[in-house]
Amino acid sequence: MNPVARCSECGFLFAGTSNDIDSDSISESFAVRVDTTHEYDRLLNSNDTPDEDRDLKLVDSVVSQTEACLGRLDDHITRLRTRLKQLEDQQRLLSNYLARNKSILSPLRRMPPEILLEVFSWTLSPILAVRRGGSFNVNEPPWILGHVSSRWRAVALAAPSLWSMVALNYTAPVDDRSRTNSRSMLETQLARARTLKVHFYGSEIYETQPQTEMFEFLAAHSTRWEELSISLTSDLVPLLASLRGRIPLLRRLWLQWDSSRSLKNVESIECFDAAPSLTDVGVYNEYAFIPMRFPVRQLTRYQLDGSWQTHKRFLEHARHLVEVRIDVCFSITPWNDSDEIIEVLSLRRLYVKDPKVLNHLRVPALEEIALCCTHADWESGDNSYLMNLQSLVARSSCLLRRLCVKGLIPAEATVGILHGLPSILEFVIITNGYLSSTEAETLMESLTDVSEDTTVAPQLAYLFVGCENGSSIDYEMYLKMISSRWEADHCALHSAALLTDSDPGPDDETLLALQKLRYKGVDLLLLDGAEASEMIGGWTYTSLWN
Repeated sequence: MNPVARCSECGFLFAGTSNDIDSDSISESFAVRVDTTHEYDRLLNSNDTPDEDRDLKLVDSVVSQTEACLGRLDDHITRLRTRLKQLEDQQRLLSNYLARNKSILSPLRRMPPEILLEVFSWTLSPILAVRRGGSFNVNEPPWILGHVSSRWRAVALAAPSLWSMVALNYTAPVDDRSRTNSRSMLETQLARARTLKVHFYGSEIYETQPQTEMFEFLAAHSTRWEELSISLTSDLVPLLASLRGRIPLLRRLWLQWDSSRSLKNVESIECFDAAPSLTDVGVYNEYAFIPMRFPVRQLTRYQLDGSWQTHKRFLEHARHLVEVRIDVCFSITPWNDSDEIIEVLSLRRLYVKDPKVLNHLRVPALEEIALCCTHADWESGDNSYLMNLQSLVARSSCLLRRLCVKGLIPAEATVGILHGLPSILEFVIITNGYLSSTEAETLMESLTDVSEDTTVAPQLAYLFVGCENGSSIDYEMYLKMISSRWEADHCALHSAALLTDSDPGPDDETLLALQKLRYKGVDLLLLDGAEASEMIGGWTYTSLWN
């Protein structure tokens, strides 16, 4: 008879030596030992009725022994589970203890404060996220950085740059508790910041008093403002007057209107004309043109929806302009097709929505241009973009490096531009509807042909495509275009991008093929959603800071 032994690891009692702990020995310990008969085997494997007392006694014996074995197994499993829980608890304790000891050796503990601050700055939410939710979320940086350790808190509190962005969004309802918390957190943030980047989004729909009170509180600190992006309401406009002469640090400004009601009784806005540091101005006049005064002579960038006369005044007096978005609208008088030429010597980046603008400029430093063609231009068959752009380049003697085409610019005219301007190395296509997608596909088909004698613009090193407003393109054709130009020895392509703001984008097979191109060496960017929308806006020189 085998002796009874106890496992040194788990305490299990078994018949045999301590070296016999394996699945076979454990199974043997709980085996049911009964001498069976042929009749028993038949009953076990059928639905026949037992008809002898001997069979019944045998079955009763098997049942009794099996129940006893199951009882022993249940007891043993319970003991093992208890022991396992003890071991798992001990494992967790040791793991936590190990992690705490390893944290002592973590490079983060020895990281210089200036490096830690750089890491902190990369954790700040992008403006798109801040614009939606405001800047007073205690579960987001910079607020949460002070909850990790005393050292992190000290570094975060000693860095005013982490606290400079203030975002207040009133386009959604705000309850009393949130309003109180926002005011308290704003006071804390203002105490920690040195300069301020203010993003204020008013609403005509919701209660105006909290909006005006908070703006007045912020305006009391306007001498610290570096940036102001504001969606104006009829109640906020009168408060702007208090800023006059009190915004010495303001460098960037963005103005827009919450709704058409916001323009009620507004004749002009003149409080920013004496801002000594203002160099970047953007105004989105969606509903009507409101006259505004700015220190035009010091501007390096402006973006405006207004009449040609308004743009002309900016271009004539802002001699330091580097980037401009010209959207001609709200014109009271018809366009004057005079031969007058405005010279802007420092302009490097230009967006125009009307080809006539190109006839009135001389821009010798121009490197990048974005052209937007409307549905009306396309229906009229107006190809003046081609002639006007070539005329602009010839008149200016500039080396155009980047061309962006948006909307319904005809493919044939665009190919003509690329043929006529061999200095272009970057080419961007932006679609914003079905018809523009069709033209884009025709254009991509032309760019796919890489026969040495007929290749369109083989010098193109960058080919970017963006789809706005839910538009899409033939993604297989895009793949063919990039593949053919990458594989052609006489083509210079090395970077490409495909951005979709809301379309699902390429199917899995096309996506896999694009990924393979990336592995082969193509610098390929694939983006969708809000990030894609923001980058597409940047391609046409829309303000990205707000």
